[in-house]
Amino acid sequence: MEDNKIKVLCAYKSGGSDYHRLSYPLNKIKDSVVEGKELKIDFIDAFDENLLTKVLEYDILIYNWDVPITAPKLGELQAKGVKIIYVIDDSFEVSEGNLDYLESYRREYVKNRVKQHMLIANAVITSNGALTLQAMQYSDNIAVIPNFLDPEDFKSTKGVSNKLRVGIFSNASHIENTLTLKGAINSISKNKDLCSKIEFVLCGNDGQEGWKEIIEMFSKKKNI
Repeated sequence: MEDNKIKVLCAYKSGGSDYHRLSYPLNKIKDSVVEGKELKIDFIDAFDENLLTKVLEYDILIYNWDVPITAPKLGELQAKGVKIIYVIDDSFEVSEGNLDYLESYRREYVKNRVKQHMLIANAVITSNGALTLQAMQYSDNIAVIPNFLDPEDFKSTKGVSNKLRVGIFSNASHIENTLTLKGAINSISKNKDLCSKIEFVLCGNDGQEGWKEIIEMFSKKKNI
């Protein structure tokens, strides 16, 4: 490794979680200087065990949730000096509303695979305190970095408005969470004066299963 650089390889998948947990923050700090060393960060989106030789060119491998590498291979990378940072932003105890819950083997795979990654990693990054309490059973080196979305990336195309705009972001794996807003939305919709001052902006893939129910939550028999 180069003495004057810290070389980081980020195994990145296209998606909301990897964007705000990996791509966005790492792009903000790449080429910065850490303890007198230049931080060089590369991203790779087609990662598999055939690229293990390439990983050895780096000081750190960072990834979110999973990579298609067996636990023994990750151990080999560590033995050769590569530090592994594992990022997790949601509970690995899959809830009934999650798409992975429908098949028991997926539930167990997700839970056990995540635990395996935490046990192997040199450091674990979580998104909140509750998740950290779960992770502490499997790692003693944990940092909490909350999820973040840059408002500049999600400006409404509707122009200036006198209304209070409330942004709702969701995807297929979080439909259940979004639907917990139904009671609050129903209460707001009964107050016409309040409705005239609020505008909700939904952001997500309306082709995904469950989005029709979310859209109806804001539109069906509502004043909003």
